[in-house]
Parts: sequence; C-alpha cells; structure tokens
Amino acid sequence: MNRYNRIIARRHPAELKFLMGGIERVARNMTLVRALGRRNWSPPDWWALSTDIERTLARSGLFANAANALTPFAGTILIVVLLVVSQRTFHTSGLLLISFLYLFMRFIQAVSSMTLQFSVANQYAPAVRRLSGSGDGLGPQ
Repeated sequence: MNRYNRIIARRHPAELKFLMGGIERVARNMTLVRALGRRNWSPPDWWALSTDIERTLARSGLFANAANALTPFAGTILIVVLLVVSQRTFHTSGLLLISFLYLFMRFIQAVSSMTLQFSVANQYAPAVRRLSGSGDGLGPQ
C-alpha cells in the first residue's frame, strides 16, 4: 500500500504548482475582469485539476490509513493463530503465554507506528525533494 501511496504522492508537487499558477493568474487579472464586467465565466483548466488533486490526496490518505490499520489487524489475527496453536499443539503454560502475548502486542504497536510514519514520509517525500531542489535525493545540487 505504501508503494501506491508513493506513486500517487509523486504527482502532487507538479499539480499544486500548476494550480497555484492558475490562482495567481486569476488574482492578477481580477481588476481587469471587474472592469470589463465579464458575465460568461467558464472554469479555467486548473479548476478541474483542483478536483483531481482533491481526489488524489484522498486516495493517498486512504492508502496511508489502510496500511496503518492493516498492521494491528494482521497482528491480532496472528495472535489468535498463535494462541490456538500453542494451546492445542504445544500445551504452553498460561503464564508463559501471557508474557509472550504482552511482548508481541508491544511489538505490533511499534510496527504499526512505524508503518504510519513510513506512509506519511511517502506522502510528503516528493514535495520535500522538489523544495530541496534535487530530483533524486535531499540536499541542494
């Protein structure tokens, strides 16, 4: 899911630059539009792009949240499987099993947090690269 998030997020800097350029042009020409009293207004090209940006941001957030939610869910399923196997096959004592499950749940929480941070980094990496002036890494060229 993080791969899809990274692919979607790569489009954001170019789309936002085009969108901001359109907004800047409209702001510059606002006085002229008011002076001419233009009645037939049609949405400019960047108007459709703004809805596309909204859609891609929503998809990127969906992928990031799905990747974050999938980790604890998969961990919970794995814990249930481990409980059943350890009780039926290995006949593990309850005290040993409780301590293992506590440590395993803490591990799942750490992996879930790492997944969230990785998703956020994938979402903002293209914009950071563009702002830093390099195309393939951080730092000035």
